[in-house]
Amino acid sequence: MHCVLEGVFKRLLSFWFSSEYHQQDFYLGRHRKRIDDKLIKICVPHDFGRKPRSLQDMTFFKATEYHDLMLYFMLPLVRHCLPIDHYHHFAVLVTAMTILLSVPTCEEVDMAGVLLHYFVKEMESLYGIRAMTINNHSLCHLAKQVRDNGPLWSSSMFPFENMVKELGCLYSGTKNTADQIVDKFQFRQRFARSCHSSTGVIDNFAVQLRLRRNRSVRDNTVKVTDDVTYFLPMPQEILLREEREAVITYTGIDITRSATPTRAIVCHEVYHSSTYARKGNTCSSLVEVNVNNSTIYGRVVKFILHQSRPIALMRIMHPHNLNICKQTTRATRPFLKKLADDCQLAGFYLPVEELDELIAVDCTSIRRKCIFIEDNDFHESVTGFLIPVLRDYRV
Repeated sequence: MHCVLEGVFKRLLSFWFSSEYHQQDFYLGRHRKRIDDKLIKICVPHDFGRKPRSLQDMTFFKATEYHDLMLYFMLPLVRHCLPIDHYHHFAVLVTAMTILLSVPTCEEVDMAGVLLHYFVKEMESLYGIRAMTINNHSLCHLAKQVRDNGPLWSSSMFPFENMVKELGCLYSGTKNTADQIVDKFQFRQRFARSCHSSTGVIDNFAVQLRLRRNRSVRDNTVKVTDDVTYFLPMPQEILLREEREAVITYTGIDITRSATPTRAIVCHEVYHSSTYARKGNTCSSLVEVNVNNSTIYGRVVKFILHQSRPIALMRIMHPHNLNICKQTTRATRPFLKKLADDCQLAGFYLPVEELDELIAVDCTSIRRKCIFIEDNDFHESVTGFLIPVLRDYRV
């Protein structure tokens, strides 16, 4: 959090958008409005804590906003604005951090370490001596930290910062704050032990509290399988011809009517269909699906239920074998040129084409959500970039 997001990346943003650097070729202040217009149109999954907002509010950004901006939004948004070497240099950071925030293999950790060392090495030549800060140097140690302690999310400061809110509920007033926190925290521990050791009134009281807290979700859902739960209401609808054909191809059965919920819980994650009416400025219908060991991307059009079998109808988004960093203008630095030509930079940004093809898949094959960023200038058949969301993005 503090090293990368509020350190290195925040420093890069200041280089790009601070008027102090208006004479530099990497200055993006003159492109701010165009970047803002695209940024605020991005629809993120509903469970993202903060939605994209204008770069005019950058000084008020929280760490989660820097996190989303760096990993998901910025590379497609500055593709036409940032000089090619600066763009690839930033892609090196994004690629390395994405690797270390997943569950990487030993080879991937080594690769991320090489990328981060190169990023630090080239920082001075691209941005000057003032860019060489202690946060920049700390990047060189992140690969070793992952080898010793596991993925970066397992040692991130986000959970500790989230605990600050809990601590804020343990005191009132300004006197003896530490004593109040300790007393109330110890009371919670004693109460929890009492609940575990008692089979009487306290245990029943705790159960009732939990049920009352979850009552709205519990009364508004129907469990279909161990991994899939549908939200009510589930109106019966007549399926369209192409929907029936997709179901026939998948199940071999012609279904004319079916229950059609608009939300589903799959492996503890909530997904929406594109017909969900209360999604607002969010999108939880873009998904990555694993079918017969093949990865498919698409937009969930409708959930249906057939003989206790949860099925998702989705519109295919076809990924092209192109790379966001392999552009017409070549990088001048040999290392960056080789990475770009080998498509090793930002390979998780998928240039996609939205197709009319509709398929049916089992809901349990849904793996994770995706974010779509529209871009019609990348390639004639590409409508934008699809970015799979890191599974541990809320940690």
